[in-house]
Amino acid sequence: MVGKKARPWTLGVGLAALLALAFVAVVTVLLLREPRKPPEFAGVFDAQPLPDPGVEQRHDATEPESRDEGAPSLAAIPAAAQPTPSVPPIASANEANRRIVSILPSMPSGGGSEADAKSMRALEEAIQIRENQLEIKPAAAQTTYSSGATYLVFLQVLKALLPPGTLSGPLAEALMVKGQPDGVGVWGRWNANGPGIACLFDELQLGPNFTSFEDAQAGDFMKAFLADAVGRREHSLSMIYLGREQQNGMEMVRVWSSIKPSGYGEAVIPRARISFAIFSRLEKPANIAQAPELAFKNHYLASLLTTDSSKEEAMAKSGVR
Repeated sequence: MVGKKARPWTLGVGLAALLALAFVAVVTVLLLREPRKPPEFAGVFDAQPLPDPGVEQRHDATEPESRDEGAPSLAAIPAAAQPTPSVPPIASANEANRRIVSILPSMPSGGGSEADAKSMRALEEAIQIRENQLEIKPAAAQTTYSSGATYLVFLQVLKALLPPGTLSGPLAEALMVKGQPDGVGVWGRWNANGPGIACLFDELQLGPNFTSFEDAQAGDFMKAFLADAVGRREHSLSMIYLGREQQNGMEMVRVWSSIKPSGYGEAVIPRARISFAIFSRLEKPANIAQAPELAFKNHYLASLLTTDSSKEEAMAKSGVR
């Protein structure tokens, strides 16, 4: 008696392998499409939740005006053909601080504070090049986070202090936000863990970096570390310092930024909640003209996504006096 002819066992194995390959391909595509975490918070997303910093915020409600039209390419900063204009220094070192404080009332108010793909796209939309000139429209980024908020102010004060047409050509390209990772380019330094703003100020000689609250003035940029950690486990905020005051016998630090949960606006933080801070004072804005020649990557800042540093190393790497 002749039985049924057996099917080749290799056929079943081939189908199983094809199904496994298809599954792997689908998972790979989904992972590639996952929104990228903004670099400033890369060391915070996977850490333990930050305790309530005791921040009190004040802001006025505003209507959202942002547009979400997708993120540009994350490629490296391209070179532009036009030469960078020469820029004379400003007359007064304190003028920049006064201008910074005067810009704050014109910034968005409230809007929440989120470090996600949507807020990154909104920040990119707020900083564009039109007719070869850098154009800054903060209203396009109604929701952002601390680094995005202070960077918008930084660009606006540069535009206010420098001659018309300065922020153009290669310089405008260098100041764009294009998803640069920590330590890469101007934005990648500003947005980095650790003393990113201070490193940028030191590399371009934009002004001094220091840690003394006694020396701080309204309008100084301030990176506040809310725990004694620098790098992958740090909890920090990028802010603009406004002054100190007493509330119920407690020393408070008044700042401006975009801080959870409210978003853009002034806030007061107990001085005791700040482990240490690095202040950066804009005194030589004309030196931003050297940004196109900035080293492609600050390797110290880039390393802080995955490694630990210290207050002492952060100060040394950023030229803190």
